[in-house]
Amino acid sequence: CLAYAGHGLAHASFAGRMVADLMMEREGPGNVLAGRRTWPLPPEPLRWLLFHAIDGALSLTDRRADRRAKRRILR
Repeated sequence: CLAYAGHGLAHASFAGRMVADLMMEREGPGNVLAGRRTWPLPPEPLRWLLFHAIDGALSLTDRRADRRAKRRILR
């Protein structure tokens, strides 16, 4: 229950309740989200390659957005 990207108060409270419900085996919002389907992950080393490819693409997108924002500020 971390890394809320600046939206921590509401998310942390909700996530804390979800985790508590799951730990106490109570009915609550945590059961709905914990029971969701997940995508199967590829085996290693494909998983490592996939992770680094996605990470690189997101880093490239961040750098491009930062350059555009800097140009707008300098105008």
